[in-house]
Parts: sequence; C-alpha cells; structure tokens
Amino acid sequence: RRVADAAVRALRAVLRGIDPLGVALALPALCEGMVAVQWRTKEVCLQMLGELAGHARQALGVLMPVAVPKVIECLNDSNAKVQAAAAAVIPSIISCVNNSETQSLKKMITKALREPETTLDTVDDLLAQTFVNAMDATSLAFLMPIILRGLRSETYELVKKAATCAGNLCALVVNASELAAFMPQLKPELDKGLEHSSPAVRAEALKARDKLLEGVGEPTDYHARSRSVAALIATKLAAAFGTEVPAAVTTHLGSLGASLLEQTFGGLLSPQLVELGGGALGVQLAPPLRAYEASSVEERLPSICEEAVHELVMRLPDRAQRILGSSDAADYAVDVQNCILAFAGRVLLKKADIRFERGRRYGLIGQNGVGKTTLLNRLAAKDIAGFPQQLNVHYIRHEVVAEDGVDVRQHMLHKAPPQRADAASIASVLARVGFTAQMQETLVANLSGGWKMKLSVAISMLWEPELLLLDE
Repeated sequence: RRVADAAVRALRAVLRGIDPLGVALALPALCEGMVAVQWRTKEVCLQMLGELAGHARQALGVLMPVAVPKVIECLNDSNAKVQAAAAAVIPSIISCVNNSETQSLKKMITKALREPETTLDTVDDLLAQTFVNAMDATSLAFLMPIILRGLRSETYELVKKAATCAGNLCALVVNASELAAFMPQLKPELDKGLEHSSPAVRAEALKARDKLLEGVGEPTDYHARSRSVAALIATKLAAAFGTEVPAAVTTHLGSLGASLLEQTFGGLLSPQLVELGGGALGVQLAPPLRAYEASSVEERLPSICEEAVHELVMRLPDRAQRILGSSDAADYAVDVQNCILAFAGRVLLKKADIRFERGRRYGLIGQNGVGKTTLLNRLAAKDIAGFPQQLNVHYIRHEVVAEDGVDVRQHMLHKAPPQRADAASIASVLARVGFTAQMQETLVANLSGGWKMKLSVAISMLWEPELLLLDE
C-alpha cells in the first residue's frame, strides 16, 4: 500500500510539472490505466486526468475525443469507487471546452452524462440553443455520447430528436477534421435510423447522415500537415546541432513544435500571427536544447522556426490561404473568422467572416426573425471565438427600459461609466443631442420613441466606444 501511495504522489508531481505540449504523450498512459483490471488503477488515472485539466486545459482540450470515451466506460464500471471517480472528474475536464455555448450548458451536459434518464431534456435544450461559434471536437466529445444514447433509445420521440440534433451539430462544424473522429460511431447509428419503423425518424436520420457526410467530406489524412511540420523541425534540428542533441530529443521536439503550431493556427488567421508564430515556437524549443548544452541556439533556432511556420502555412486549407491572402494593412477593430449563427435548429450563417474596419459604418440587413438581433447580442457579449476582449463595445438596443419615476438625468447617471458619472458630463452630452434643461428633467417613460433613442445615443457617447452597435 505504501508503494502504491508513493507511486500516486510521484505521478501527481510529474503531471503537475509537465509542459502543456507534453500532455499528448502522457494521456495514452492514463487512458490505458482507465481500462486496467485493477479498480485502484482506474480510480487514480481518473483523478490524474482531473489534475491535468487543472493546469493544461487547452492542451488537454484537443485530446478530449480520446479521453472522454474512457471516462464514459468508467461511469459504467461495476466498481462503485470507479464510477464515483469518473463522475467527479467530468466537471474538471469539461472546463477544457472553449466553445461558449457548450460552456453555458456544461451543468446540463454533466448531469446528462451522469444520469441517462435526463437525455431527452438535454437534447431538447440543445435543439433550443443559439450558436455563434463553430462546433469543435472538444465540445463534440461531450455531446456525442448523449446523442448516441438518444439514437439507441427505444423511445421514438428521443430517437427522432437525437437524429435532428446530430444533424444540427454536424452542420455547425467548420473543420472536417473536428468531425472525422466521430464518424465510426455516429454513421452506423444513423444508418440504423434509416430502417426505423417511423417515417419521421427515417427522414431525420437521412438528413443527419447527409450533413455528417458533407461535414466530413472526402477521405483525407488530417494528420499529414502536422507530420510534415514535425519531420521538418526534427530534420532541421538534427542538421543544425548534430550529435549535441540526441536524435530521440530532436524527434520529440519536432512533435511538440508541430503541436504548438497547430494550436496557434487553430483559431484566428492573420499575417501578424504568421509573423509571431516563429518566435512563439522558438520560446518553447530553446529550453530543451539548452538543457543539452547545444551551442549557438539563439543563432540557429530562429530560421528553423520560420521554416516550420512556412511549411504549416503552405499546407493550410484553401480557405485559410484565401484569408491570409485577403489580409491587408487596414486597421480592423474586429476580425472574426468562421462565425456561425444557428438557433432553433436552423443554421443561418456558416464559415462567415466578420470584419469591422475602424472609422467605417456597416449595415446588417435581413428579414425579420433571421437572427440580426441575436448576432448583435453575441457581438456585444464578446463571446464569439476570436472577438477582441479588450475592445470597448456599446450596444444600443431598440427598446429603452427605465423604472417608473426616473427622469432623464437620473437614467443617465445610472447608465454612465464611473469616470463620467457627474452632473456636468451628463448635462453636456444631453445638450449635444438636443435635450434642453427642461427636457432633462422629464420622466423617461414620458419621452417619445425618437427621444428615447436620442437618450440611448447620449449614453453611448458617455462610454466613448470603439465599436457602437445599433439595433433598429
């Protein structure tokens, strides 16, 4: 027992000190432990997975399609302690999800993974969710077990809704590689749905299968780019440092470097990111090289890192190449790529890029109910992946709400930023938009629609936003 406890302490110390880029090398051992014969081994490996989630969230997140199925198996283990450890680790690993919509549903998802009887309610909530971010493999790793459980249900209503939900999720995927990992599990279940006794289930299963096949696209080696970059880094390091650095180390650094670049270029693409990519890679590769007392690291490494970035950029998909090619020297306040807009089971925007250049005005045009206000709400909330969090944004909604008995000045004081919440600033701004001294004492509820809009504009002027959003 003492030896086992010492081994656990040693493993915890190793994982707490592991570099995020080394997480991919540690996870297979933990996954192997989660299917071991001894329950104690399973319990410890689940606990260690939670440890990794605590300090290497992003690195572990991309590996969730590998880890989550093992955790699900442990949830169904015959040993109660293993079940409890699996249930306990789910909240920790679901924190690795970056998708804001999935994050907003994490309590519900956690409950559904632990309690199968809540599957129908969870699917209903997913169908009602509004999405403005592309679905990634990390989110799918948690959602797909719930969908698959629904597709395998004997309840007609749940099977139909699970098929609809599966199709919606497939439609929200931008990168085929994010969906490919789930193809072997999802497609057979949808194929079974095509033979269901209910015509409605067959129809939804067919739609979902078509969206799955469209999302995955033609068979592709999704890891070819990463392998090519890793081989280039390893070869160049071996040529530059020769016997100073062991071959096993240069090979390892090649894999780590490729992983870092894949993470770096997994989101927003821009010429600035390309310029900074080599430097970021060098920062990660230099310490291990110095540990082997390699000479002239500062002189030799930068060119290798630049070549690695160039190799990755040359192997990016055509659409990513077009994004880089269309980039210019304009000063963009917002440059968001691969934006999604979907709600109530309808995908309204997919692979959309949103660019707002400073000093310009833009109009958002569409019929009623197509999601204009929804998109503005999410821009104002800054929860779209790639949206600059430091940007000062103010949103003027089409309705002005104030409590009864509140006059214009009081309303302004309540809505003003702390640094402008003084009588002089408020009176000055109100005068600029046309409010006389007498009107400034008017109750907000007594203003006409036009004057309420002027009041909203006055509030926005107090905030001095870099991006001003106006709804109708």
